[in-house]
Amino acid sequence: MRNSRKHRKSVFLVIIIVLILAAVAFGKLIFWESSYSPPKYKFSLELFNKMLGAQSTGGTAELTKDEVNQIISLYFQEYRGNDVIVKAVEADFSGDKMKFYIPMTYKDFDVLVTSEGSISKESDKIKYTPDYFKVGKITLPKAYVLKELSGKLKNTAAVEQNSIVIDTKEIPVGITALNVKNEKLLVTLEKRQLNIEDMLRGKLNSAKELIK
Repeated sequence: MRNSRKHRKSVFLVIIIVLILAAVAFGKLIFWESSYSPPKYKFSLELFNKMLGAQSTGGTAELTKDEVNQIISLYFQEYRGNDVIVKAVEADFSGDKMKFYIPMTYKDFDVLVTSEGSISKESDKIKYTPDYFKVGKITLPKAYVLKELSGKLKNTAAVEQNSIVIDTKEIPVGITALNVKNEKLLVTLEKRQLNIEDMLRGKLNSAKELIK
């Protein structure tokens, strides 16, 4: 009888230890790189001239990771909603796909959300089709994340089927093609007389401030 009780206590103790270890392991996975903070990016004169040149000829601008993030820095503003604070968005390349790093706070817990997928231009929309979403190293159900996003995206962005789309009609430059190749974002622009400075109107006071 005593041996049976000792055995049950031993089994219970082992189960408790296993659960504690599992919780610790899960915590390490979900809070992986939770303190990540991307560097500060600022729109440069070189990028300004590159985009202006592509627009004037109807050519293709090959954007590096740094240049893509310079553009993101113009438009991204910290998002606050209920229990979520999105602090920043940083883009990178993974082969011929885009990868995004999104440090955020959820109910006072810092986490790093990452996503990787393909990007393209279809009809009048820029289309991002994610392969996955992760919090730390934990993969989230893609359908669940897209459903949550569909109720939060506003204005020109939306969720359509398995993709996040951005309406290009409000963008003052005409994008005719968009894809990633050799870890660069290739942006082909429609030839227009419109000055690319219009893209920056409302974000900065003048072109001089932009290229300081």
